[in-house]
Amino acid sequence: MKIAKKHFERLLLLVIGLALIVYCITDCNKKTTSLKFSFSSGEKTEFEDKKSIFFNEEKDLITLDSILELEDGKITIQVIDVENNDIIWSNTYSKDEKFVIELRKIHSDYEYILSVQAEETTKFNLTITSDDKLAKEVRKPNK
Repeated sequence: MKIAKKHFERLLLLVIGLALIVYCITDCNKKTTSLKFSFSSGEKTEFEDKKSIFFNEEKDLITLDSILELEDGKITIQVIDVENNDIIWSNTYSKDEKFVIELRKIHSDYEYILSVQAEETTKFNLTITSDDKLAKEVRKPNK
């Protein structure tokens, strides 16, 4: 029985090792994109920042996981389609919040603006992450 137990332990270790390798191949290699907005001031004031974002491929749905830490005041976050000048997502927050930005029917050749506007705040941190890779710039065809 000792030989069978020894083989069983080795087999169990091998199965656990293979499971870890499969997990790492599927989850460890996911590349997330992260955008950060931060502001800190000694007195309550207004703040605005905008970042251009582009997506590598067309998608029916892209989700951006967001964490907001807000000292005071309120913050409005918008995603704007520059091509059409349409606001495709918008919300206002007045406290710490975890939320998801859902963007539908995203085009790979469009520029989108992520706009953050804070009012009467002294400090905030906003981190937005996505499993979908955001392109830093769009390759436009030569005319």
